Amino acid sequence: MLATAVALVLGSHLLPALSRRSVVTKVLFLVCIVATVYNQAHFFAKATHRASEHRAKTVAVSSHTLALQEELDSIVARPLVKVAADLAKATAQDAATQSALARCQVKTPDKCATAQVLGVATAAKVQALQVENTQAERAADLRRQLANAAAAHDVAQALQSADPVDVQLAAITGLSIKSIGTIAAVLQSLLLELLGAALWTVVLSTPTAAAAMPVGKREKNMTAVKIEVIGKNAIATL
Repeated sequence: MLATAVALVLGSHLLPALSRRSVVTKVLFLVCIVATVYNQAHFFAKATHRASEHRAKTVAVSSHTLALQEELDSIVARPLVKVAADLAKATAQDAATQSALARCQVKTPDKCATAQVLGVATAAKVQALQVENTQAERAADLRRQLANAAAAHDVAQALQSADPVDVQLAAITGLSIKSIGTIAAVLQSLLLELLGAALWTVVLSTPTAAAAMPVGKREKNMTAVKIEVIGKNAIATL
C-alpha cells in the first residue's frame, strides 16, 4: 500500500516535468492524479469525520435528562400493560365479591364472615394494583420524556458535529453539508498534487545560466572575465 502511494505521488509530481510531449506520459499523469486525489480525499474525509466526532462529544447530557433517568431507575413497577390488565381483573373480582357480600348481608347477616374477608382481600389487592398502576404510568411517561430528550440530544450532536464553514457554504450554495465536505476534500487534494507537479516542473526545467549558454559564447565570456581580472590586477600593482 505504501509503495503504491509513493509511486502514485511520484508519478503525479514528476511525470509532467520529465516528459511533457509524450501522450502516454500525459495519460499516466492523469491516471496518477485521479488515483492520488481519490486516496487523499479519503484521508481528508477521515480527518473531518474525527473532528466531527470530537465536536459531537462536547454536547453533554442535560441535568434534566439525568434526573429523569434517576427517577425512572427508582421505579420498580411492572410494565403498564401488565399492571393495567391485572388491575382490570382485580377490579372485576372485587366488584363481584362486594356484590356477593351485599347479598349475603341482606339474606343471612350472621353468616357473611367469609364474604367479608374476601371483600377486604379483593379491595386491598385493587388498592395495591392502583398504586402500582400509577407508578407504571409515571414510568411510561418518563420513558417518553427520555426518548424525546435522546432525540433532542442527537439533533444537538448532529448540529455540533457539522463544520461551521461547511454549514455556511451549504446555506449559501444550497448543497448538502456532506457534499460541501467532499468537494472541499477533493479540491484540497487536487491543489496539493498540482502544486507539487508545478514545483517539480519549474525545478527540473530551469537550467543554470552557464549550462544553458552555448559553448562558444561561454568560452568568450570566460576570456573576457580573465582579461578583466588581469587588468584589475595590473592596476592594483601600479
